Amino acid sequence: MKKKIISSLLSIAILSCSTTIHANENKIDAINKNVPIQVTRIDGSNRYETSIKTKEHLDITNKAKNIVIASGESFADALSGGLLASEYNCSLVLIKNNSSNDHLKDKSIFQNMDKIFVIGGTSTISDKTIQELGTKNVKRLSGKTRFETSYKVDDEIQNLIKIKNPDRGIYTDVIAVYDGYNFPDALAAVPFMYMYNSRPNTNYLSFYPDNVSPEGRKTGAVTLVFGGKSSVPEYGYEETRFAGKNRYETATLIANGYKNILGIDINKVILVSGENYADALSSTPIASMENAAILLSGSKKLNSYAKEFILKNNIKDVIIVGGENSISNDVIKELKDIR
Repeated sequence: MKKKIISSLLSIAILSCSTTIHANENKIDAINKNVPIQVTRIDGSNRYETSIKTKEHLDITNKAKNIVIASGESFADALSGGLLASEYNCSLVLIKNNSSNDHLKDKSIFQNMDKIFVIGGTSTISDKTIQELGTKNVKRLSGKTRFETSYKVDDEIQNLIKIKNPDRGIYTDVIAVYDGYNFPDALAAVPFMYMYNSRPNTNYLSFYPDNVSPEGRKTGAVTLVFGGKSSVPEYGYEETRFAGKNRYETATLIANGYKNILGIDINKVILVSGENYADALSSTPIASMENAAILLSGSKKLNSYAKEFILKNNIKDVIIVGGENSISNDVIKELKDIR
């Protein structure tokens, strides 16, 4: 079996034949240097308002008939919900449990929806919280743990796939996994997985948070692993692992996978904070629907991995999701002066 590790050397190592193919480290093509980058910021006064702003952004080109709701107080369920929203081509809106949720005073966003998915149990988002939103056609997807909730979400995605294409196959013996206890690697992985599963004539590959206990794992074989071995311990069989020196490089390695693995050239990236998940959670459906990769940045300075990717790939559009506390205007200035 072939095993590939996309490593911190920006390489693909095919271990079975001891061959390492290094990424092209040549100088940036001079033609890219004079192309200005269009920078757009999507933000609200907090993570909840930012999620509404992402919905408004998507509504410009896609008036979805479904919506996914997840808690903004933790990242686990929202990461699963991001992939579900991507598959339904709709938005992920964050809410706060047992709160007035002032960012949702305009209840019209829930009207005329075919279905409203609530991700997580009643301890995360209570029935009362949902009732106060005046919603109808609600379907809750939840389990006893974050892992069980992700399985419920995946079941829903599989049901959607069967409706869209009854003849499409679904892998039952291999999966894709990410660190179930931290957000950065999974955040970058969600739109990649959406694009991976959007390829024609391919079986659907489930995407789960890794349960590090052997008895809790769904399988001993995985096709894609997002994160290093300190985050996701090694499986018996792995095909490809995205593992950088840190979360910033791992996100860039995933972004490189769009071309290296999926054969997709991208010219847009979504830039979010690698320090805090608050604003970043609602960014995944935007990346999925706009064929963009998610890159991570520090709040005050654009990290070198993201900068190199933007230059080498001639990125034309950068959408920042989050306010100035997440990514400052200094980073925007860097982006505009990058060439």
